[in-house]
Amino acid sequence: MGTWLFAALMASNSRKVVWHSDFSSLPLSKRRAYGRLIKTTFTCQDATIKKLKPIQFLNQNHEVTQETPVYALTLNGGQGASVVIYFTRKLGQSLERFEYRHHPADRPQKGSTVFGVTTAQFIAPDPKSGQPLSRMYREAFSTRLVLGSPIGDRLTGSIIMVFPDSNRSFVSGSFKARLLGF
Repeated sequence: MGTWLFAALMASNSRKVVWHSDFSSLPLSKRRAYGRLIKTTFTCQDATIKKLKPIQFLNQNHEVTQETPVYALTLNGGQGASVVIYFTRKLGQSLERFEYRHHPADRPQKGSTVFGVTTAQFIAPDPKSGQPLSRMYREAFSTRLVLGSPIGDRLTGSIIMVFPDSNRSFVSGSFKARLLGF
């Protein structure tokens, strides 16, 4: 584990709840994405960015007035552990050189268009039963996501994400994601 992230997580252990800590300004690690989900060690084995169906906004006459592209970044870590980050971009904006930070205090506004990371989910085996556990968050998580330049059919990127669970689950590091549905 990177010493800067380990030190930051240990400092947060002295607080009652981790999600009040904002990790989005920490430096990004250049090593392969790794972390801990619940009590499972996570090392990214494969990454994908999939283009999903766009969100459509309708006017009073039920006509489409705006479409917002939606993407899912999935980091697969083996042992049944994965992280999925859903994010949006304005129509026509490229994924290249995209950077987004989500702070624990950020809250979605009802009826507003949110561009950037909107939802984070992790799936990890339950330490007691071994069955998959899934946790989804729309707020209170801390993240910094940076997408770089394409290399063939892959897009480079880096992430630091800390989830608001009592186990202080996190993922940090770099990845090369295959592009699906483009």
